[in-house]
Amino acid sequence: LDAALVQVAAAGAVAEGVLGASERGLETAQAHLAAAQRAEKAGLLAPVARMVTEADVLRREQDVAKARADLAAARRAAGVLLASEEPVTIELPAAVPTGGEGEVPEVIAADAMATAARRKQTATTLTYVPVVGAVFTGMASDEEFLNGENTQWKVQIGLQWTLFDGGAREGKIAEAAAQRRAAEAQAESARLKAAQAVADAQDQVELARTRDALAQKQLAVAKEAERISRRGLEEGNVGAIDARDAAERVFQADVAAETAKVGVLVAESNLRRAHGGGW
Repeated sequence: LDAALVQVAAAGAVAEGVLGASERGLETAQAHLAAAQRAEKAGLLAPVARMVTEADVLRREQDVAKARADLAAARRAAGVLLASEEPVTIELPAAVPTGGEGEVPEVIAADAMATAARRKQTATTLTYVPVVGAVFTGMASDEEFLNGENTQWKVQIGLQWTLFDGGAREGKIAEAAAQRRAAEAQAESARLKAAQAVADAQDQVELARTRDALAQKQLAVAKEAERISRRGLEEGNVGAIDARDAAERVFQADVAAETAKVGVLVAESNLRRAHGGGW
């Protein structure tokens, strides 16, 4: 269930990020249209160039509509997963755990199996120990016994020791030892796998954070280029198509930045699960 929650939450977060990027892209397109209209009014831009910016506004409006539909679908999917009739928004937690692989359920279970196997071997080995029994009997009477007393008591001590049983006992001890070694090997394997999963998840977190930082830088560069192109569009120094391309690069960089941001949250959630934590 945790993995499904992470997947659905990530899909919803990406859809929400794309919607935000689409709305910002629409605002940029509308700003380009306003700049083109001012340039056309000043005689610096041909009407056909202004029509290019109008078409871009329409395209961005379609992007917003699609992004809203995708976000609604993602929230409905989250509701289905949580058995809710209403759409649900699942947020990815961002806290990174500090525990160790010993907290992983598979490791705990394997250690418990190894402990049980060791105790079984000890119990089987103790069958070599002789069985000692003691019985105490006491009696009291109104009449004297032969010893002249009104009471008498008796203690019986017995010792039972099986010296040879045809090798059955040795076979059980060997079997218990083999089971102990197998359980200990499985426990060690579980610890190694847990440690590797934590290391791999930590690497993915670092990679996701690096991608996020680079995506933010790329978005900043694209925004600056778009700002310059928008000013050039209004001054008649940049064509409408070039300005549209600059705006498209901002949109793509914005979507990539939002996706990278979600990637960090997903990687951190996977790291938490590798540490044995739940949702």
